[in-house]
This record gives sequence, structure tokens and C-alpha cells, in this order.
Amino acid sequence: MVWHGLHSAQLVISQRRLSFGLGTLDSILLVFLGNAIVLIPMIIQSHGGARYGIPEPVLTRTRWGVYGAIFPSWIRAVIGAGWWGIETYIMTEAAVYIRRIDP
Repeated sequence: MVWHGLHSAQLVISQRRLSFGLGTLDSILLVFLGNAIVLIPMIIQSHGGARYGIPEPVLTRTRWGVYGAIFPSWIRAVIGAGWWGIETYIMTEAAVYIRRIDP
């Protein structure tokens, strides 16, 4: 399993690649490659948490210190807010489309 599944955003990205002329196999391979690139740092970061049962923010504080963990926390917050926005947009588009089909 690549990362933790195929998100709707990845499906949209694949569809956009197909609309720009890439083949199906190329599109699937690029999504797989993108997930593999993200997977490596995620495994490195989460290994300690899985091994010792420590949550990621606590593990970050032990590695970087109390003040050094502020920057990674902000990065996580921005990424979380961004993904929330993307997923909300996709769900809204799907709801509008479903409403158009079923009057």
C-alpha cells in the first residue's frame, strides 16, 4: 500500500495529468513516485513514535528542543490547513455535481 491510500486529491491530480496528454500508466507511476518521495521522510519521522509509543510532537521536542519544535509544528499546521481546504473543495464540487444530477 502506498502511503495510506489514494486520496481524492491524488485522483484529481491523476485526472489532470490525463487531460494534459499523459498516458494512464504515466499518470499512475507519477502518483506512485510522489507518494514514495513523501513516504521516506514519513517513515524516518514516525519510526521512533511507532517503536517507543511516543507521539510525533513529543518526539520532535526531544530531537529539536522546546523552541526548535515550534517551526515543525507550524509546518504541520499549515499543511493540515491546506489539505483541509483541498479536501473541502473537492467534497463541495462532488456535492454540487450530485445535486445537478438528482434534481
